[in-house]
Amino acid sequence: MSEMGKTLQTSDDVEALRARVAELEDTLESIRSNQVDAIVIADGNRQRIVTLHGADQAYRTFVEEMGQGAVTIDKDGTILYCNEAFAELLDTTYDRLIAHSIFELTPEEHAGELRALIWTGQTEHTQQRFCLRDLSGRERSVLISAGCVRSDEEAYVPLDVSERLATLDEIVDEANAKVVIFVPYTGALHRVLDHMGKRFTVAKIDGSTSRTQRKQIIAAFESTPNPQIIVAHPKTAAHGLNLVAADTMIWFSPIHSLDIYGQACERMARPGQKLTTRIVHIGATKIEWGVYAALREKERFQARLFDLFKEEMKV
Repeated sequence: MSEMGKTLQTSDDVEALRARVAELEDTLESIRSNQVDAIVIADGNRQRIVTLHGADQAYRTFVEEMGQGAVTIDKDGTILYCNEAFAELLDTTYDRLIAHSIFELTPEEHAGELRALIWTGQTEHTQQRFCLRDLSGRERSVLISAGCVRSDEEAYVPLDVSERLATLDEIVDEANAKVVIFVPYTGALHRVLDHMGKRFTVAKIDGSTSRTQRKQIIAAFESTPNPQIIVAHPKTAAHGLNLVAADTMIWFSPIHSLDIYGQACERMARPGQKLTTRIVHIGATKIEWGVYAALREKERFQARLFDLFKEEMKV
């Protein structure tokens, strides 16, 4: 009987072990198939969460521990995440900042400036120095760098610009010669490039265009039938270019630099220009038309730009 008892006990143990092994195999399979984002482990007398993203964990640790403040906000300024350094900068804690608007931390005279920075940062990286106010009311001078968060596939989230593209088509069709289109945002530039490329021969000039390539594009534009259109980022095509083969220049959206705008608009009015030229602006909002007006007026441009954003905030 004792031998039989040992056998039964051994059989029960084997079944229990099989159940545990099956559970472990299911867990491992879930991890392998990327169904698990994190696990809870014992850490002394408390539990803590460990993420399972490999290099992502090193990046998360870097962001959390670095001395510079980092904050993620949505397009209306709501704080979605911040690291410890950002909270310390404003003399507060993480939990007191989440879900609050960053504009609550911004002096009124700088709010329009910050909105302009966020707007530009949605399509390209930019930076500017101004003030934030901590919870005790003290103002801190900070250098803010802004940029858009992209997906893992490095894809831009497309916006509906069909009406703007339709307007662009009408303007291009009215041109009597070649056309230059300035697009100050990278994502929009590629949309315009693809759209125009369906009907015309198009060349692109942006930050990825080498000096040699740029010279070749301009030479072909000026002396051969193709390309018919140049789509350019104004920062890379505002200085040193003669575009006298064009009679139409189009701003797909405004840029917030008086110097770049002025220089870019002079690219057709160069020695050797024999065509009647025109510069056309495309806009859809009060802010865009206000920026264009401020650029043309030239005087007090920065002050007028900030006023526009302040007015928008009160709407």
